[in-house]
Amino acid sequence: MNLDGLFEHFTEGEPTQGAIFFLIGLVAVLAFFVITSAFKKYVKDPSSVGAKNLDDDDPEKPSQRQFSAFAFKLLARKCGLNSEQTKMLDYALKADGVKDPVKSIGSSELLDKHFKKAFRLIQKNTENDEEMQKKFDVLFATRSMLESSVEDLDITSSREVSENVNVFINIENDRYSTNLISAKGETFDVACPTTASGEAVKLAKGTKLEVFMLTRSGRSNLTFKSRVAGLVEQQRGAAKLKLEHSEDIKYIFQRKNRRKEAGLQCGVFLVSNVGKRLVVDKKRINGTIADISAGGCAIKTSAAISPGTKLKIEFTEGKGANVAVLGEVLRSDKSVLSIKFLKLARKSLNIINAFVYDFNQ
Repeated sequence: MNLDGLFEHFTEGEPTQGAIFFLIGLVAVLAFFVITSAFKKYVKDPSSVGAKNLDDDDPEKPSQRQFSAFAFKLLARKCGLNSEQTKMLDYALKADGVKDPVKSIGSSELLDKHFKKAFRLIQKNTENDEEMQKKFDVLFATRSMLESSVEDLDITSSREVSENVNVFINIENDRYSTNLISAKGETFDVACPTTASGEAVKLAKGTKLEVFMLTRSGRSNLTFKSRVAGLVEQQRGAAKLKLEHSEDIKYIFQRKNRRKEAGLQCGVFLVSNVGKRLVVDKKRINGTIADISAGGCAIKTSAAISPGTKLKIEFTEGKGANVAVLGEVLRSDKSVLSIKFLKLARKSLNIINAFVYDFNQ
């Protein structure tokens, strides 16, 4: 066989349409197998591919264990984290050599351990105080977002939702309460919502809407977008609204601040409004912070202070860590003031959070 002639045949002239389609098909098949292989690897081991460290310039980098970037971002998204918080979570888990992110995120005790390690690393390796406070701010915001249990994160499709749960449907600016009939069939079936007068809400096929419901633990909400697939009349005039299933489930966590018993001595100063300015009274009122969180505190004091009064609160925590907060009295009960924080510096907030989470211990 003349090999030169064979090569000439393939190198001379324009490629045929069939050859082009063949090459496109071959590339598509190869891409399919690569993606399928990666997905199977993720399902078997979510810690198989890497995500970047929070700080690649850190001279004492955390463990180089790698996550699946796709799996990790999906998990973080379901936890309600933004991109900056996702990087912080990745850093905290890698800092402690975590191999099972889902297990850690579902455990408050494990999360405290991982985030405490990350806190110490940031404290040790960040020379600029302003930059360190920024990182602490993200760290505590991330930890706070994860405060709720996320044991329901295994739900990835509306087909997996438990039956007989309360459902809320948002259609543009209107919200209707109903209940789930069945999620196991070809559609997500709920009782047809009604108006205040008891009339069935008429929804045309294809109407876009958003579905909300509590997860099994009752500690968070899941939501997904859907469309009306149809309406089925049942006996006694009742109607079943059929909605399209969704594989894009999002979670909404009710952010809450952890509270800790404190016993910290503090000074309280009355604050008054003079025009557009806030004026702090020079007279100090002594008190004791009974408990505290990032959102407020309870102060024991003998002074009679009415709800609605604004206060400046000063105290020292740890080794000379001074905190100043502007707060407002919500309730006054038996010499205990319940106070909501209105304004505080980033550093003061970080000091409070470090105290609440015992990260300085």
